[in-house]
Parts: sequence; structure tokens; C-alpha cells
Amino acid sequence: MISSGWPIDMFVRKQDGRLCNPGGRAEKPPEEYSEVRLVTGSAAAKLETPDSFLNRSVYPTPKEWKHPLSFERKPHKIAYPMAEVEKVDGATLFYMPDRELPIIDVTLLIKAGAIDVNVERTGLDTLIEGALIRGGTSRHPPEEFALALDENAIDLSIDVGEEASTLSLSVMKEDWDKGIAFLKEVLASPRFDPRSWRWSRNRSAWPLSGRGGCPGRCIPGGADLALQGSSLRT
Repeated sequence: MISSGWPIDMFVRKQDGRLCNPGGRAEKPPEEYSEVRLVTGSAAAKLETPDSFLNRSVYPTPKEWKHPLSFERKPHKIAYPMAEVEKVDGATLFYMPDRELPIIDVTLLIKAGAIDVNVERTGLDTLIEGALIRGGTSRHPPEEFALALDENAIDLSIDVGEEASTLSLSVMKEDWDKGIAFLKEVLASPRFDPRSWRWSRNRSAWPLSGRGGCPGRCIPGGADLALQGSSLRT
């Protein structure tokens, strides 16, 4: 049995019938070889270039052929314009105009997230994220509020993160007054319809009921919730 990995035609048979490598044993171990598949910008600048960029192939050189390493690349960072900064009632406002499309995007950054929720109320951040907008407002029930957003092509969303939350509004320029009014309603007078709470609760608790599920992947502290009991069941 040949275990050296050499092809059968690279061996010769001795008089005693054994196979051997005609070149004999190597005098020194082979040189180490490593292939670099991902090169960063700083590392690429340190790579050695070949002495010549000529085509060393035995085949004819195609017209306008260039060596792959002969291209000189000088990437540069994109310079974005500086945003205008103002203070409004103690809050910092960043304004950056972009007139390519008649759309106004507003993002509110709130320094509160899952980390601010007490252990006894673990999962409350997930419930608020799912029920704040779906639950409607004091003036608009959930179905009416969702229909109004859809008819006016207004995108209103919330994302509760670990340490901060964002409330985003995207609206056409001509519907700005409607969009900002809806945003104000959500912030000042959310309805939190019981159906939206129930939907958000079931969405959070459903993975916990699966056999072999991992509660920690569903909501922060989900493993503790499953062991200690939770208000999600009420």
C-alpha cells in the first residue's frame, strides 16, 4: 500500500519488489506555504511586486493584456458633508439636506433600551417594540392608524436596542405635516391596544414553548424568564 501520496507512475520497483521514490528522501523539509485570500488596504501596500509585468505564458499575449498586479489602486474615503447642529429644548438636532428625492427622514435616538428594564419586567422592551405603533394612538385605533400610514405612504418604525432605541419616520415632503402629527401621537398618546400587547407577547413567548428551544435567543434574559416564571404568561 502506498501511503506517501505520490502517483504510482512516480515510483520505481526495486529488485526485491518494493516501491521507492526515484529521487530518494528529501534532504530538508519542504518550505512552508500559506495563501493569503483577504488582504486589507494597509497590508496590500506592503506586498512585493514582481520585477517584470511581462506575460511569461507560452501562449500568445492578448491585445491590451495587463498583468493583474500592474494596476495601481488608490482608494479614498467618501467625504460626506457636515451636518448642521442645533439645540432644541436641550436635545441635539442634526440636519443634513439631501434633495435628490422629495422624502424627509427623521430618526429619534432615545438613550434607553433593554438594559434599563428591571429583572422583574424582563421582556418589556420587546413588548413595547411590538405594540407601540401597532397599538394605535388615542385618536386612531390600530386598524385606522395602520390604514392612515399606508394610504399616505408613511413609514413609521421603532427599534429597541440593548442600550438605545430609535424611532424612525420616513414621509413624502408634501405629507410632512401628517407624518410629524402621527409621530407626535405615538410619542405623546399611544393607545397600546390590548390586542397589540397580546400579539407582541405571543410573538415573544412562542419560541420559549418550543421543545429544545433556547430562551436566551428570543429575548434578553429569556433563560431566566423560563425558569422563574414571567408576566408574559398572564
